[in-house]
Amino acid sequence: MKQINADNVSQLTKVWDFHTGDMPDKAVKDKYSPENTPLEVVTAGGLIFIAATTDNKLRAIDIKTGKEVWQTDLPAGGQTTPMTYEIDGRQYVVIAPGGHHFRETKVGDDVIAYALPKG
Repeated sequence: MKQINADNVSQLTKVWDFHTGDMPDKAVKDKYSPENTPLEVVTAGGLIFIAATTDNKLRAIDIKTGKEVWQTDLPAGGQTTPMTYEIDGRQYVVIAPGGHHFRETKVGDDVIAYALPKG
C-alpha cells in the first residue's frame, strides 16, 4: 500500500462515503453545530465503529465498501469515540454514551461493551 504524505495527498480519489445520521429537529442547528462530529475507531479487521452521530446509534461500517454492517441504539447520546481491545483472541468495542448538552441528546452514564464474533 502506498503511503499518503504531503506530496501525494492531492492525488487521492474518493472510494465511498457514508451518511452518518441526521440532527433531530429539536437540536441546535447553527454554524457552530455541524450535523455530526464523526469520531471513529478502525479495527485491524477492517471495521469502522462510529457513534458520534446525533441519532444515538453505534454503527459498524466495512472500510472497503462503506456499507453499514451493524448498528445498535444507545441509551444516551453517543457523541464520543468508541474504544476497542482484545482479550484471548476476542475483540471488544466499548463506548460510554454520555450525551451532549449542545446537541441536546439524552445524557447518560453507561459504559457498554460489545463482543465481536469469534474468529
